Amino acid sequence: MHVVGIDFGTTNSAVAVYFPETDQVVVGEYEPTVIFFEESNQPIYHIGQQAVRKYVESGMQGRFIRSIKSVLHRKSFKQTYINGKRYYAEDLVGLYLDFLAEKAARIIGERPTKVVLGRPARFSPDPEADELAQTRLLKAAEIAGFTDITFQMEPIAAAFSYEHQITQPELVFVGDFGGGTADFTLMQLGPDRDDRDRLEDIVGTNGVRVGGDDFDAELAWGKVVQHLGLGLQYDSTGRGKLLPIPPHHYRTFCRWENHFQLNTHQTVLEIEKFHRWTHFHPQIGDFLKIIQQNLGYSLFRSIEGAKIALSAQATASIEFDQAGIQIHETVAQPEFARYITRQMKKLNETIVGLLEQTQVDPGVVDAVFLTGGSSAVIPVREVIASVFGKEKIRENDAFTSVARGLALHSKFAVG
Repeated sequence: MHVVGIDFGTTNSAVAVYFPETDQVVVGEYEPTVIFFEESNQPIYHIGQQAVRKYVESGMQGRFIRSIKSVLHRKSFKQTYINGKRYYAEDLVGLYLDFLAEKAARIIGERPTKVVLGRPARFSPDPEADELAQTRLLKAAEIAGFTDITFQMEPIAAAFSYEHQITQPELVFVGDFGGGTADFTLMQLGPDRDDRDRLEDIVGTNGVRVGGDDFDAELAWGKVVQHLGLGLQYDSTGRGKLLPIPPHHYRTFCRWENHFQLNTHQTVLEIEKFHRWTHFHPQIGDFLKIIQQNLGYSLFRSIEGAKIALSAQATASIEFDQAGIQIHETVAQPEFARYITRQMKKLNETIVGLLEQTQVDPGVVDAVFLTGGSSAVIPVREVIASVFGKEKIRENDAFTSVARGLALHSKFAVG
């Protein structure tokens, strides 16, 4: 039977199919993990690359949802209303998984019912939140029509993908760096291990909620929000008593997945008060315009583009020019590295913690296999190199390795 592997990611997602008769894996093109609902009385929506195109064509009207994986573990996320219809987290994820099931159907020739679904080592350090996330993801898979559902940790799936390439036994450290989490696995791999109970080959796993969305958030905080009013002072009494504008709405703004919390009647009214109390300062006006005209996606595309560019060049630009709002900022690699120092410390602590927990000296690790879009970020690679040495780093397609390994799950017979 064909085995479908789905890597449902925070930023991008992919599907792969394993054909046991030929021992081959066919991987579909990865898609951005986004859903766009048109402004309509009917539930008209688009997913993946088409969602991006339709959203831009609409003049950025409607509801554009990104990073939906990030809300799976959040107890505070109960529901959201889109064009008057209520959606729970699993409903939105179910729409996306249904889209991926259709991609798999085009590869196989029939609609799949059996799936190996990836999950991070930890959705959250809180066990209850972690369990909530997997429960919601299971419900979403059922909504998408899957009846035989198996979960596998994403870094272990990446290990399977790497194992398919090697010719001799290796102790491998696998790092899967996504948009929302970084997950790590130490595992014994080799070309002759296909028929073993692979549980005994897993030396240890660990994970932390650090990912590409965090890097975007730090860039937004360091380079963008000062253009939108952060740092201004307001006078609510007219008596000259100046107070700094509180930062909480700007913190929310820096997390793309939380933008829906800003475009509410109560929040907009509060920001409008600061607009008046700053004598209608244009920066606060721009902040309101971005929120109310749903321009956040375009702005964060520029922020994300700068982050990606910094993996290949010394400086990059954040450029935004819409609705009369102009933001131009240049960021250099050392500056970016400084912004994400806290996240790099967490990564290092998690990696070292896994080595200490398993009592493995980094010197005996044969290879370090990196996957996930955020694995290209230079400070991330520097953390890895500082622990294991640059010469041990291996990599493949950063966006499809996990999906490929998930499809190989049945071959490797992990319980």
